[in-house]
Amino acid sequence: MEFHQLKGLAALAEAKSFTRAAQMTHVVQSTLSQQIRSLEEELGMQLVTRTTRRVELTAAGKTAVEYAKKLLKLREEFICEMRKETEQQSGVIRIGAEQVVANYDLVALLEGFRTVHPDIEVILRDTISGRALDTMIAQGDLDLCLINDIEGYPQLSGIALYHDELVAVTNKNHLLAEKKKIDWTDLADWQIIIPSSNEMLEKKILQRCRLCGFEPMIAYRTSNLQITADLLRKDYVSLNSCYAAKTHLRSKAIIHMKNPIGREISLAHRSGKMPSAATVTFLKYAETYLENDRQPENEQ
Repeated sequence: MEFHQLKGLAALAEAKSFTRAAQMTHVVQSTLSQQIRSLEEELGMQLVTRTTRRVELTAAGKTAVEYAKKLLKLREEFICEMRKETEQQSGVIRIGAEQVVANYDLVALLEGFRTVHPDIEVILRDTISGRALDTMIAQGDLDLCLINDIEGYPQLSGIALYHDELVAVTNKNHLLAEKKKIDWTDLADWQIIIPSSNEMLEKKILQRCRLCGFEPMIAYRTSNLQITADLLRKDYVSLNSCYAAKTHLRSKAIIHMKNPIGREISLAHRSGKMPSAATVTFLKYAETYLENDRQPENEQ
């Protein structure tokens, strides 16, 4: 039994004519007749009755058509799934990130993914603001983005990669440097540096300071950590992520805030739109990676 025989039988049931059924299956009429005859011989029963005007299905033929349609549908689903599997093994994923988010160590995640999926190319773009990322995702210029404070972008959905908080960073001779924790009011007398291109984060910083009764003196907005390090030679106070500070500003004093502003870094895509097969593969890998990374050591 061959699939082309089942396809011919299903077409014949619909067309009630060998001529029209042959046209539907893109074969000549004699070929279709031979396919149906061979199928009848294999099954040992008559499936159709032939008259000069039309073709009618026998009772066995009607049953055979029902199963033929199911098998043909299952075949199509099988082929579709196999094509998806092939697509998942190759392709290109374009990932954008705010510069402040790009400071997070993503090497382990990316290298792990490339080891498992070497034929999927990952293109990274950084130094982009959150709003620009949102626009590029909507326009189809990016597949995924690493973004801070995803709740500010209702049109995006994704998975949380990292949890972090803001800390104060100064030079080691600064008056605040010896403190383990400071209040927000301790910033009132100092000029501060805050990350740039992050409207949501700046809004949270301003709100927190104003709730504490003062307007912050913002001297600079930059997410470039080398520039931040150079500026901290003077008595500025930088508000930065704890991870970025410990990784890139190790020579400075890192001071935790009382009642800190939490930050969540997410891997996001456009809500309501089906991602590409390669993108789905990356998201699934990221979820598995995070599950394994967050397990207690005695469970691993």
